[in-house]
Amino acid sequence: MAHVLLDEGGSEASDYEGKNVYFDERQPESIRRAHPDGRLGEKDDLAAPLAWMSGVRVITGEDSFLPIRTTSLVVDAAADFDLYTCPNENAAPVLYRERSVPFTAEDRDRLEESGVVDLFVTVKDETKFWHYIESNLRDILRDKAMANEEKASLAYHCSQCVVTDLFDDPRSSVSIDRSKTLVKNMAEFLLQDESSLSNLMRMMSFDNYTYTHSVNVCIFSLAMAQFRGIKNIRALCELGEGALLHDIGKSQLDPELVAFDGTYTEEQHEEMKAHTVLGYELLEALGRFSPITLSIVRSHHERFDGTGYPDGLEGDGINHFVRICAITELFDSLTSQRPYKEAAKSFNALKLMRDEIPNGIDLHYFESFVKMLGDA
Repeated sequence: MAHVLLDEGGSEASDYEGKNVYFDERQPESIRRAHPDGRLGEKDDLAAPLAWMSGVRVITGEDSFLPIRTTSLVVDAAADFDLYTCPNENAAPVLYRERSVPFTAEDRDRLEESGVVDLFVTVKDETKFWHYIESNLRDILRDKAMANEEKASLAYHCSQCVVTDLFDDPRSSVSIDRSKTLVKNMAEFLLQDESSLSNLMRMMSFDNYTYTHSVNVCIFSLAMAQFRGIKNIRALCELGEGALLHDIGKSQLDPELVAFDGTYTEEQHEEMKAHTVLGYELLEALGRFSPITLSIVRSHHERFDGTGYPDGLEGDGINHFVRICAITELFDSLTSQRPYKEAAKSFNALKLMRDEIPNGIDLHYFESFVKMLGDA
């Protein structure tokens, strides 16, 4: 794909510190696939939490049911929910496997031979189903029989569940362990298949902003580091944990302030800015995170020219992983639909970052981010 840097007149132009920052004249293919107007996160049928399974069908009656793909079931893994099958569209689901009975390879083969794609779980067991998926996510993401886009949908929704629980109880050792496992699984998933990023981008949502924003920033940050050649899992996990938890300090603020859907007063803005230090102090006290992870949580709003917060760091004083997260966090914020502002189209957000905040971000990393989106 040819990348072209555009000036206001549409011609090739501009250079920052002797290094061109390239844009595609058209929307990158991955962005155009995500949504025809170039905005990431406008969900298609595959992006809804259960829509990757044959569409979100809820069958009402004595119970309500949700379809799940048979490929999402891990052979011989313990499941704490009953499985149902539906003989035809007009029939009510009937019990197929009780929760105490393992789902075997023979079961999967018979269903495949019979052309059965979906089984069903009751709505009341949906949470148990997602805990099952999370517990088996590593094996699911390595399953060569499952389509990558199905894996991406499962991984993305699991990420939302983990972040939601973590924000509810950020000091929970169980939630911390879940977040660390999730980041490692996500890093390995992005490494194992070049299509993983584009499929995860298709799943991106901006409902429940604080949670989905954290997941999106984690995905973009991991992908950007890998794009720049970082393959070491330990390093990627330190980055991914910081990106996933970069806003965890907001859990310590007044919920009404965090959920406020208007323009902040100067006083409210100062209160919100405190989330960086609050998050750093919270995680540091737990003793479970590396200095790199902690620096991302504290410094993701620092700017290359020293105008950021909380410490006014600049240039080489900002860790390289922090620079990555600063770019991905800003991009996702600009392209997110919020109650008080329209989401920017991805191309427009990148252009704004290039034109209006060039001294605030590391342009070498920014160039990598733009190219990564174009190649996804």
